[in-house]
Amino acid sequence: DAAIGIDAGLDHLLTLSTGEKISNPRHERRDRARLAHAQRRLSRKAKGDGANRAKARLKVARVCARIADRRRDHLH
Repeated sequence: DAAIGIDAGLDHLLTLSTGEKISNPRHERRDRARLAHAQRRLSRKAKGDGANRAKARLKVARVCARIADRRRDHLH
């Protein structure tokens, strides 16, 4: 009947009120680096209706979706 509090954070995936810490999956760092790279490339594209900017935006969106999917799968 005891309740346990859960805190979702950045350094650890989950921190329980019992003090137990569940670490992020190993692929998280690689995905964050890939996201940072894609975002830097997007930031260098000229704003407007350019096709290259649209492709860069889709690349960032795909990387974000991949991170969200992997995190959701790990939580499940």
